Amino acid sequence: MALPDFDAAIRAVRGGDLDAYSAIVDACQQGVLAAIAFRVPDRFLVEEIAQQTFIFAFEHLGEYAPGTDFGAWLRSIARNRVRSELKNLARENLKSADPWARIRQSVLTEPLARGESEYDPVEVLDRVRGCLGKLPGTWRTLIERHYFARRPVKALAAELQRTVTWVTTSMMRARRAIRACVEAAAGEIR
Repeated sequence: MALPDFDAAIRAVRGGDLDAYSAIVDACQQGVLAAIAFRVPDRFLVEEIAQQTFIFAFEHLGEYAPGTDFGAWLRSIARNRVRSELKNLARENLKSADPWARIRQSVLTEPLARGESEYDPVEVLDRVRGCLGKLPGTWRTLIERHYFARRPVKALAAELQRTVTWVTTSMMRARRAIRACVEAAAGEIR
């Protein structure tokens, strides 16, 4: 696959062309996965961190300096996400079999507006459960298969006859919807 002109693609994304970001993800995904896998032995976690990396990069494209090495910028984001995720794992011992803990960690990669530590973790998990049930069927299916059945993204793409980019984008949107629902529920009880 020929690499896109990253600066041109980023200008297109900033102009509203989201397909241009899909091309960036397609071109960079293997390199990002490899960089993460070098530091993280768990395949499931590698895919999660890669998704977080691309989400963070998308949300912070304004910080990328055109003309510099986009791949290096992306890999530095990945390294920071790995460092953060490994700290979280050590702190919360997420190697447990509890899929709800994995969903909570994935959805709440940033603290809630009031500060996550101010919430009862059981209360937050209850809200995540309720919000998962409100997702559209396809998104709910992806989240359930990924977190409960521990299906890798590539396997989900093959099962659904979709691209990996479609699966990761849909999961990103589903996690955002769950987070928005959780934050809305948190606002109701303040």
